Amino acid sequence: MLTRETWAEVSLENLKYNYDTIREVINDKHVLPVVKADAYGHGDYEVAKLFDDNQESPFICVASLDEARGLAAKGITKDILIFSYVNPKLMLEENNSQFIYTIPSIEWYKQTKGKGRFHLEVNTGMNRMGIKNHQEVKEIIAMNGYDIEGIYTHFVVPQWNEQTLQQGHTFRTLLESIDYDFQYIHAGNIDYELFNHFEFFTGVRVGLSLYGYRGGLGLKPVLSMYSKIIYLEKVFKDETVGYSYAYNVEQEAIVGTIPIGYADGFSRLNERIPVYINNKPYPIVGGICMDQSMILCDESIRLYDTVELIGPNRPLSEIADSMDMMIYEVIVLIGPRVKRIYL
Repeated sequence: MLTRETWAEVSLENLKYNYDTIREVINDKHVLPVVKADAYGHGDYEVAKLFDDNQESPFICVASLDEARGLAAKGITKDILIFSYVNPKLMLEENNSQFIYTIPSIEWYKQTKGKGRFHLEVNTGMNRMGIKNHQEVKEIIAMNGYDIEGIYTHFVVPQWNEQTLQQGHTFRTLLESIDYDFQYIHAGNIDYELFNHFEFFTGVRVGLSLYGYRGGLGLKPVLSMYSKIIYLEKVFKDETVGYSYAYNVEQEAIVGTIPIGYADGFSRLNERIPVYINNKPYPIVGGICMDQSMILCDESIRLYDTVELIGPNRPLSEIADSMDMMIYEVIVLIGPRVKRIYL
């Protein structure tokens, strides 16, 4: 039973559908699920568990050593690729053969003494992390006894344009100059048609597409979010609603309160578009508070009616556009006080 009438529903069925759809589009090459940042707010353990026994995905991807440790501690047995920098001393102290580390530089690699599992990140234009100097990549590969399992890059934009083509060609040129048989050659933030154009890729890392919020292909949104009207109050002309007299009542109305606020990641910018009750739009008024928000209702609304915060009538794309934010930013804001229910 919910202890607070606000929750998010995560459809594991839609998640699996998106995975299967993407895999079919890339001709059964590896789909590598990205479960960093609590699986983009969907719950990293539950998402990782879905892929734990999936033989088609050789590993899942996270951003930090802490995220990898958390999944392993909860019982996830699949290999885990860590994208970001990990202190070499911590890496050498870690004793988990599941973890695969990203090589960001030749200096970092030398400190590890090659004692671990590694993928090489190549900077082809993102200029965030990765090795830009191709000679350094070759030197790392040439170090005897060092086992590099994979190599990857990250595209600046997912669209097919001159710059993304150049990134792909840069990566191809490097691969052709190396006499080394990588087990995995993968990319992230790449258009699937472009991915297939570069036949040397063996896998694609998928984040937002996996959760149904980008990529077309008829992908299905995985998360929806709801609350309930927990309080109804009649307000009269010239009264106000919210802190600092935020909303002035122009005529007699009904205000409903829902238990969600900016401490839950429900940003005050959500006031820009209405929420939905019984498929009808209702505006948020009076300013979103830390734990609660107020909605201008009508006589048809009843106590404990369900309020759609993310869903068919109020999709994440529309919310993000109204906030002038990326979908990524909106979805990861949803805090732990919002209980996830897995369908």
